[in-house]
Amino acid sequence: MSANGISDGVFIAALNRVGHEKDMTFYGGSSNRMGDIMQSLDDEEGILIQEINKQEIDFARNLLQFLRDRLPDTYGLLLEQEAMRRKETFTFLVAVRF
Repeated sequence: MSANGISDGVFIAALNRVGHEKDMTFYGGSSNRMGDIMQSLDDEEGILIQEINKQEIDFARNLLQFLRDRLPDTYGLLLEQEAMRRKETFTFLVAVRF
């Protein structure tokens, strides 16, 4: 999930169960816009509060610019082609925020 935060330039809060169950380990964690873990409860239950500076998000989006080359005006055409391929009709909504 940290990689998604890096590519989208956003902070990620990962919520999960904690501890071990059978052969599975559950964990969570919150990462900043560069994928660095900011806080974690490790194996204990609890609630964390983290202040987020909007300027850090703006900085990451301007620095990395993974979303710069998107072509949101082409998404509708792609979805229309898929609907025709499936021979079904559906409604879709595309939200773009800059």
